[in-house]
Amino acid sequence: MKTPKLYLTGGALRDAAMGLEPKDFDFSVEAESYEQMVEYLTERGLLVWQERPKFVTLRGSIHGERIGNFGGHLKPGVSRHLKSINADFTLCRAEAMYSDGRHPDTVTPADVLTDLRRRDFTVNAMAMSEDGDLLDPFDGWLHAEKRHLRTVGNPWDRFAEDPLRMLRAWRFAVTKGMTIAPSLVDSLWSSARLLGPESVTVERVREELYRGLKHNWYLGMSWLTGQPFHAVGAQLAIQYPELWVKPTLESK
Repeated sequence: MKTPKLYLTGGALRDAAMGLEPKDFDFSVEAESYEQMVEYLTERGLLVWQERPKFVTLRGSIHGERIGNFGGHLKPGVSRHLKSINADFTLCRAEAMYSDGRHPDTVTPADVLTDLRRRDFTVNAMAMSEDGDLLDPFDGWLHAEKRHLRTVGNPWDRFAEDPLRMLRAWRFAVTKGMTIAPSLVDSLWSSARLLGPESVTVERVREELYRGLKHNWYLGMSWLTGQPFHAVGAQLAIQYPELWVKPTLESK
């Protein structure tokens, strides 16, 4: 049996490449099973808050001294030995069908590079080992530095797997000041029709809208009613007539 490996992934690396201080931490674990991942992390001192075996995910906290340095990207400016890191830990897995538009129908454990291939955008498809080695098969670090958003592979495929990714693209454009790749823009027009209550719940849609509009109400609404997200905004208005997001200007 192989010893599991722990990798820092997701938004923490993306934000670091953009020169931003990471707020949320996600880790991916190479292991032969969910059970092996749980045993491995608890032996390393993870205090588990929540277990979600169906989605091969743990949520909990762990002291910085119990894990590697990850290139210094965990808590910039703060001693990692004095802080517990709150994070999600997910088993590395291969691509699968997404019948509900969000979660895979089956889970097959895989190596970290295989796991990165199933991610939505290149800026989210990076991983860093505990020793600080960066795995970046889709040039996500460069794209993040340039604030350029593009999907991993064919955007039509990525949006068909989870149509909410179109709204995630809108949120990243609004909150991170990212430009949108031409192929991604083209795919929005034909993919927008996939957005509907049968594939994406109103709660998930509302959360994405709230996060984007809270950051910049005017820019967010301008992009949803104009280019390049007009088709997405129009589809939301048709498919979610009960949707309402309160103005968030009070935080500005």
